[in-house]
Amino acid sequence: MNPFDNLIHYHVYRGGALPPLTARAYDYVLAGNGLFKRARSAHITAVIPVATARVAGLPELSQVFRVRPGRIPGRALHIILDDARRHAQAGREQLYQFCVDAQRIRLVRPSQKATSAKVRYKLDGDQRDLLCDIHSHHTMRALFSSTDDGDELAFRFYAVIGNLLRKPEILLRLGVYGDFAYLPATALFTDLGPFVDCFEEVVYDD
Repeated sequence: MNPFDNLIHYHVYRGGALPPLTARAYDYVLAGNGLFKRARSAHITAVIPVATARVAGLPELSQVFRVRPGRIPGRALHIILDDARRHAQAGREQLYQFCVDAQRIRLVRPSQKATSAKVRYKLDGDQRDLLCDIHSHHTMRALFSSTDDGDELAFRFYAVIGNLLRKPEILLRLGVYGDFAYLPATALFTDLGPFVDCFEEVVYDD
């Protein structure tokens, strides 16, 4: 028996609603505009493109994501920035997490050991309750590194904040088991408060 049979399923999209997601991990869906990855957790439902292609005879599919119980209040970003700035002055990165607890979103800073280039942390609670990880880049730009790409392999939102002591920036992406879809930060937060969104710079300038 193939060990991937229950973890990953494969579909050809022929229009209309997608079939129910029954794989334990995720689905791959081939559509007229390329290959998509689909996953669902208690808090996130997502369909994201992973490879662009023209496939004759198949209808196109669109990127979709839904968040339960809804977007995160932007005031939480003020709290994160104040704390991250204190650590930035000492040249340390920090990591913050948003968890869903009884349909309420809670901000936590897990136990961690931080340096100027990395953060190691201890996971508190159930990983399935994590909605978003945010890590800081103190004086550097808010851009994801190749190290981030290798570390951020779960199914959740990931954000990076940077340039904290001058003009704070934020960049958001949705990770689906190693593949990423970059999104405007207001897709997850009600407002960005003190931050400037780097989404257009990354998506349209690359």
